Amino acid sequence: MTTSIRRLTVLLSTFLLGCASSAIRPPADVPAAEAPASIPVRAARFSSVVAVCTCYVNIIVGPTHRVEVKAHKELVDGVKVDVEDGVLTLQYYPTSVEYAREPVQFEITVPELEMVDARVVTHLSVTGVRGVDDFSVVADGASHVALDGAVHTLHAELHGRATLDAQKLDATDVDITIDGRGEADVQARELLRASVYRFGKVRYHVEPAALEVTHGRRRVKPG
Repeated sequence: MTTSIRRLTVLLSTFLLGCASSAIRPPADVPAAEAPASIPVRAARFSSVVAVCTCYVNIIVGPTHRVEVKAHKELVDGVKVDVEDGVLTLQYYPTSVEYAREPVQFEITVPELEMVDARVVTHLSVTGVRGVDDFSVVADGASHVALDGAVHTLHAELHGRATLDAQKLDATDVDITIDGRGEADVQARELLRASVYRFGKVRYHVEPAALEVTHGRRRVKPG
């Protein structure tokens, strides 16, 4: 009797183990997730970038013009790149429900950059800005812009919940307007001119020689 119970226990354990192994083993016909493809894009010369997408945009100020898209092949049809009058426009519209949450990434190199415009939910970073008298940033929606380098004057305009991180941008003057719930971190050595409406915030990380606030004085503070 004891021997029979032991045999039954062994058989039952073997059966359950086999079921568990089958449950966690992926079907043979399901392919592994593919890595995003890097696709170079031929584009005319530009000095401004407008991004209208839910995507990541990394811009490096360097010696050549280069635009590269990193995305799964199922998403490529939804990516649009266009240059007109010196403005590079990036757009991305998801075409596949399966890959809708996968990030699309733009890698850009440009010798001279004067303006960036981030819309919708764009995460945009600029590295190496140099030798520019006036650099402009526009951001809206839930976009985030990060800047690194040095300029004479930074002009910034934020709408919605857009945010700006310019702590690593050495600017002589900063002229910024926020309308919404956006927040900005900046540094201006000479003049910081700010207008803040609704619930926006401006934090300065270098004490400017002159501070001019036309609206929202209590929302402009040291960082």
